[in-house]
Amino acid sequence: LMFNIRRLMQVEFIVTLMMVGFIFVLVGTTPITLESFPLVDWRYVLLPFGPILFALSGWTSIEPAVDAAKKKKSIRIPGLVFGTLGVALVYLLFSLALGSVGKPVTPDTLSGILHLPVWKISILLLFGLSAIITSYLPMSVEVKNALKDGLKWNTSSAFLFALFLPYLLVLAGFNNFLSSIALVGGVFVAIQYMTLTQIARKALKLEGWRKWLANLVSLFFVLAVVAQAVRFLLPILGY
Repeated sequence: LMFNIRRLMQVEFIVTLMMVGFIFVLVGTTPITLESFPLVDWRYVLLPFGPILFALSGWTSIEPAVDAAKKKKSIRIPGLVFGTLGVALVYLLFSLALGSVGKPVTPDTLSGILHLPVWKISILLLFGLSAIITSYLPMSVEVKNALKDGLKWNTSSAFLFALFLPYLLVLAGFNNFLSSIALVGGVFVAIQYMTLTQIARKALKLEGWRKWLANLVSLFFVLAVVAQAVRFLLPILGY
């Protein structure tokens, strides 16, 4: 967190390359089968909204990338687009490989793959650690900058808050990974993206099909929030 933007992006880039390498090793050494993937399981039809939105949310990396590009005077929107599509493809490959070796696939992942060779389990453990690093760094920078620039905290206080907040949340009981990312992705990220879409629609003065497309995207995020709320309420109601 003490690195400047350029050094931070270098760390992110190296760790991301490691993650992609881990995935391709796993995919290349795993026969892909669809036996563990039911076509439709209505019990979990609402589950993917939150985790998928969380997994594909790259908003915390946009600001550092734009700041770095401004210094080089080379902001390239296609890079953001293809970067997002590339992440989605890598996630798809990882899901297919993990679903093929994990029978059944478990919420914590690890308990479903203990039958694998030690080297494969080690790769998955390293992948998990890398995923935490690449998620934590940009989010922490975003929190630190928001506190410092938006709320006018001093640099030390903003740094310490961003550094220790995750530990405090775990100690407070937020230690179920799947539930946590479902809540964050399905509610907070969805609300934020819906808000950003509407701000962009008004700021860019979109008309015609572009305006309708922006509203359709916003509606999708509204449905994500509702779906996640229903997902949490169903067990309480006995369904």
